[in-house]
Amino acid sequence: MKKSRINLTLVNITDSQIHVISHDCATSFVGINRISGIDPDELMMHYRNTVKIAKEKGIKVGYTRGLKKKILAISEDYYSALTTYNERFDALIQLWLKKVEAGIYAPTTDDNELNQMTTLEHDLIRMLHRDKPIGKALGIESDVLEALSSVKNRNLYSIRL
Repeated sequence: MKKSRINLTLVNITDSQIHVISHDCATSFVGINRISGIDPDELMMHYRNTVKIAKEKGIKVGYTRGLKKKILAISEDYYSALTTYNERFDALIQLWLKKVEAGIYAPTTDDNELNQMTTLEHDLIRMLHRDKPIGKALGIESDVLEALSSVKNRNLYSIRL
């Protein structure tokens, strides 16, 4: 069977994102953005700012969620996982640059290189799940920033941190 080269409509490969799409065959081959690292010191500053604003506004602060303890517990596991994530993302960038240059040919079901790159993309996404070190840190960051936004922009009686 003769393979035909797929026309790639969008190819956007940078240090922070990889997007390869073909409108002709209605396929997004890859679509992933690199996550940025979390700075625990900055996160602690946001936490303290949240408490300060809440107290200034007379909002009762409950410390039942343990956010401060969670920020302090961001561990070497997170930094190790982030290093692995960035190494894998960099590898995926290089693989996609080579693949785009060489071309993608239909049918793609037996394209082992493409399957390997898809597996690597899924591994990167799995590293962001809430039960993994990076996902946990992102969740803590989200909780702190949401609390900060709430005390700044809402009329609250209390907030749980």
